[in-house]
Amino acid sequence: MIVAVILILFTGTFLLKDFIIAKVYGRVPDSVISWNDYSGILYRFGKLFSLKGILRVLKEICGKMYYLGCTTYGLGYFGIIGLFFSTWDALRHFKEKKDCIIGTVKSVVFLTCFMQFLVALVYLIGASDTDNKRLDLFLHGRYIDFFLPIVIAFGILELGSCEKVLNRAIIVFVFHMLFMAVSYMVIQGNDTHMSDGHGFTMVGMSHLHKRGVDALPYFCKESALMTGVFLIVFALVLLYRHREKNIWICLIIPIQVIFALNVCDSFVFYNQDNIYGDVLMGQMLEDVMEKNTGKELLHVYEGGPQYIEILQFIDRNRNIEIIDAMDKQVPSDRYLNNNTVLIVDMDGAISAVADEYYKNNITVGHLSLFY
Repeated sequence: MIVAVILILFTGTFLLKDFIIAKVYGRVPDSVISWNDYSGILYRFGKLFSLKGILRVLKEICGKMYYLGCTTYGLGYFGIIGLFFSTWDALRHFKEKKDCIIGTVKSVVFLTCFMQFLVALVYLIGASDTDNKRLDLFLHGRYIDFFLPIVIAFGILELGSCEKVLNRAIIVFVFHMLFMAVSYMVIQGNDTHMSDGHGFTMVGMSHLHKRGVDALPYFCKESALMTGVFLIVFALVLLYRHREKNIWICLIIPIQVIFALNVCDSFVFYNQDNIYGDVLMGQMLEDVMEKNTGKELLHVYEGGPQYIEILQFIDRNRNIEIIDAMDKQVPSDRYLNNNTVLIVDMDGAISAVADEYYKNNITVGHLSLFY
């Protein structure tokens, strides 16, 4: 009976997922949805079942484990170790038919984190290949960042209570250095040294990162920084362990705040005003189209970030015709006419021409609207 209920609920999750996707992304092509959904990446498993595939997986485990260790100041390693042994004990108690509620809860946490790590690993398989330009696909955090505070907390508990803490710390540090060495060799062996990294998907290791430059010098500096923080945090937890005063643990908070402010300054504050402007543009667009019924809504893409996606997401039921000017030359009469409401990049070449032709112009965020 229980198995039947689980199967029904499991099937129901697929139906619920399809319903939500249809409501939110109803106009998006199936090819795009499948690329961003686990149901469309089954082919990636084929990359695992070969000697080359196994070596690829091992390298990418090292890269993602190194990210996990650096981002959690080493505490994540200890948290995973503690959760693993709790899961092992829970399984043993289960076989002996003994109740172990705390162990069961920790087992669920461990398996949840482990499976999410596997999702990141499988979805990003190939990140260690020599032709991959994206550093953030190799040192990736986007898919695992949300469970890192959990393993940090369990890491503090493990360090504060485990036996032979120095022996365990030495073993963990050796593995940390191993992960770092493998990651360095992967980046060094890459065709471009993974120079095209996106810092916002590896925020835990983005403090010294600059996009578009050789990643090797960055990697060495970031590794030195995070290894230093690793040792400082480990010393604070040891002081907490031996002196039994919470103040030592609280000293980790300023470190987190400094790193968080750096991330906010690099990614949040920098883009916040303009993205809010794009949202306002989407709201204004509705009023403009109500006054210009029957006219074509056209966007001419001239390169750079695709901010038009924000407008399309805000007004999902409206059709925005998009012409890629990077792919082919667009005649001016295609976008300069009385039957068109035009959207272009505010700094693009077409913006100046359209400003002379159209009577009305709204420029907010990254885009300009002409009608």
